[in-house]
Amino acid sequence: MNWLALETLIQNGVKHKLYPGASFAWVKKTGEMKFHSVGNLRYDLSSSIVTSQTLYDCASLTKTCPTAYLALIAIQKNMITSESLVRDILPDFQPKEEISVFHLLTHTLDFKISMSGLKNETPENIWKKLCEFKFRNKPGTSYLYCNATSIVLGRYLEKLYQSDLALLAQNLIFKPLNMKNTTFKPKKIDQVAPSEKCSWRKKDVCGEVHDESAFALRHSFVAGSAGLFSNTQDWAIFLRSYLTNQDLQKNQIFSAKLFEKTKTNQIVGLEQGASLGWEQNNQAFMGNCAVNSIGKTGFTGCHLQINWKKEEGLVFLSNSTWPNRNPGCLSNIRKEIANTLWGFY
Repeated sequence: MNWLALETLIQNGVKHKLYPGASFAWVKKTGEMKFHSVGNLRYDLSSSIVTSQTLYDCASLTKTCPTAYLALIAIQKNMITSESLVRDILPDFQPKEEISVFHLLTHTLDFKISMSGLKNETPENIWKKLCEFKFRNKPGTSYLYCNATSIVLGRYLEKLYQSDLALLAQNLIFKPLNMKNTTFKPKKIDQVAPSEKCSWRKKDVCGEVHDESAFALRHSFVAGSAGLFSNTQDWAIFLRSYLTNQDLQKNQIFSAKLFEKTKTNQIVGLEQGASLGWEQNNQAFMGNCAVNSIGKTGFTGCHLQINWKKEEGLVFLSNSTWPNRNPGCLSNIRKEIANTLWGFY
C-alpha cells in the first residue's frame, strides 16, 4: 500500500475541484485503521476543514447500510428467508409477479421508473405508483440498480419489524456498533458538509437528504434508498465489523452460509454481479481488484469497498455535488483509489 500516493490522489481531487473536501478511511480485518481528510466543507477556505468526524450525506450507501443489512438481520433471526414473498408482508404491494426479498437485495427487478421525476408528487402518490408498477421482465432475469427497489425493501422491513426504519437502524445497527454519529437527522448542522445549491428547493441543501424522491417521501416515511448521514470514523467501525462478521463483543453476526452470500455473486449469468445487499465485481469503481470486491457508491460523492482477498475495506466520503452536481466526475478517482491502495492483480 502506497499511503503517500493515496493522500496525494485525494488531495488532487480538491485541486481539480472534484470536491471541496473529502475524508477517507482504510480498515484491515485485524483492526488496523488509517484516516486521511482534505479540504473544507465548501470551496470557501474560511469554511470548516474536513475531519474524520465530518458528516456527509451518504446517498445510496443507505441501500446497503442500514436497509439491506436490516434485511440480512431478519434472515439471520429466521423472521424471513431470502425467498420470502414481499406481498406476504406488504399487502398494498401486489404485482402479479412473485417478487421475493432476494430480488430486492440483488436489484433483479426491472423497476424502470424515474424517481426524481416524481419529486413533486405526494408521498401517497409516489408509493401508489410503485405499488402499481407493471414489470416487463420476469423478476430475477435482469439487473437494474435503482432507488425504487430499496424504497420497497425499506417499507417491507418497517412492516416486518413493526417499527420506523430510522429507529430500526439505530437500535439494531448503529447503537450496537457504537456508530455514535450516524443518523438520518443530523442535529449539529455545522458539522455537516453541504450537498448542493438546489434550484428546486431554492436553498442550500445541508443536513437533509439530497435525493429528491427520498426528500419527497420524508413526511410519510424514511426511504430505504438514501438519506443516511455518517462520517469515516463510524463507517470504519462498520467495515471492521463486516470484515470479521462480529459485533463489538466478538459475537458472530451472520451464519457462515448467509455471510458467504453477502460476499459472492448471487446472480451469475446476468450482466452485473451482486451479492446479497452489495454490488459485486463492478470495475466501474472497484478498479482492478473488482473480482474480489463488494461495494456501493453514492451520488453525492461517496463509496464503500471491501476487498476480500486482502481482507481490507475502504470508505471515501465527499460532497462532489457541491455546489452543483456533476455526474461521473469521480469515475476515475474511485478506480484509482482502489488501484493505489491494493495494486494491480
